[in-house]
Amino acid sequence: MTLDGGWALIISGILVLVLGGVGMLVWRHVDNAQADADKALEELNAFKLESLRFQTHVAETYARLAGVERMETNIFATMSRFEVKLDKLLEHGSQHG
Repeated sequence: MTLDGGWALIISGILVLVLGGVGMLVWRHVDNAQADADKALEELNAFKLESLRFQTHVAETYARLAGVERMETNIFATMSRFEVKLDKLLEHGSQHG
């Protein structure tokens, strides 16, 4: 049993419609994904901007220069004391070794 030209034309027409429909669904999915990605990017940029505004507000309102300098002085003094103790410990260890 062989298919004549009419049946081949009908089957190829149905395949074209099915593949066209699948292609349209895939295209719609990609387009929706791109729109969702654009929306997410806009939300992320808005969040970054709001975060920078908040950081600026905190820096202007709560971070006083004198407080930061005092904190740096305390940190450097602690580091110096630690270095002196570490040097003494290493020196003491090298005398016994």
